[in-house]
Amino acid sequence: MSLPDVTMYTDGACSPNPGKGGWGVVVIEQQGMVQREMSGCERNTTNNRMELTAALRGLQGLKEPHQVTLITDSTYVKNGITRWIHGWKRRGWLTADKQPVKNRDLWEELGQEILRHQVTWKWVKGHALDQWNERADALAVAARKGLPLENSGVPVPGPQENRIKIFSGITYAPSRRKGSWAVILSYQQHVKVLGGAAEGSSANQFHLMAAIAGLSALKREL
Repeated sequence: MSLPDVTMYTDGACSPNPGKGGWGVVVIEQQGMVQREMSGCERNTTNNRMELTAALRGLQGLKEPHQVTLITDSTYVKNGITRWIHGWKRRGWLTADKQPVKNRDLWEELGQEILRHQVTWKWVKGHALDQWNERADALAVAARKGLPLENSGVPVPGPQENRIKIFSGITYAPSRRKGSWAVILSYQQHVKVLGGAAEGSSANQFHLMAAIAGLSALKREL
């Protein structure tokens, strides 16, 4: 019996690096429809840890074993899991220079998680207008932007709160006038994520797109 087939785009963001970070995942079914989106954030982290976390959380989010095409713009993640990890294990989690492997905790978790699935790893150039890579990046940036200083997660209002909170973020390449935006709407125990990518616009226009999309969504059920 063949495994269910999905394509997964993952991305991480951190600014400053190290500093506040976020990760994003887009899971796409065989029919090309988005099955699920995930994101999260941490207060003190690095870009590489967020890239690793995105891949790990994406795979962990699949309850049953799947055949996964996992697409990342991180050569660190792709090369690490397909090439370097075997040498690290043989050397007792030391690099070729006999230095301790950075982010070992996440590499060990990821190495264990891929045993549940059949994973094909692919690299895509970041910020090159790949629709789903841009989407995963926008999710990661929005999660990072929404992280309050006093705790380590995007807040979801308690059941007694009647307020809707909107978190927005963009990523933008000025030289190419390309970018993407994302919005997280949070109300009680409900969360909705919106986003998009485009070219030929300014950074301010992307901020406006995010704000308009977030406010327009208030007309619809969360």
